[in-house]
Amino acid sequence: MFTVVRQTDFTAAKGNALQACVASLRQLQLEDVPNFIVDPEGYMTAISRWLATQKLTFVKVNLDQDGTIPSDTSPFEPQCYVILRGKSPRGDFGHVVVAQVDATGRQFHPVMDPHPSNDNIDGPGQWAGAILPL
Repeated sequence: MFTVVRQTDFTAAKGNALQACVASLRQLQLEDVPNFIVDPEGYMTAISRWLATQKLTFVKVNLDQDGTIPSDTSPFEPQCYVILRGKSPRGDFGHVVVAQVDATGRQFHPVMDPHPSNDNIDGPGQWAGAILPL
């Protein structure tokens, strides 16, 4: 499950879309989740540190050029919700949305864009990440 959480900072490459996606997947308010992008140690370290306090981890997979998992073995369960990163439709920088894994476990369908335009991402995803138990 997820809740709709909208980003409030629209600064290119430094906004809080990732914060909003994590809040959405954790079903929390935006202010209850840090803005991982601004952490000086990097967003992956910041997410891992924050999730570890909840006995959770973030599993991130780089996708093939067509936006699919690169092998027949996906770490994601079919129908689970993930964070999908791709190119922003608003410029030459990245953006993340909440997506659902399809029945094959290799493809994704955006289900929630934290940006109010709801334009999702432009083209295929570049990586996908899921919040999973430790």
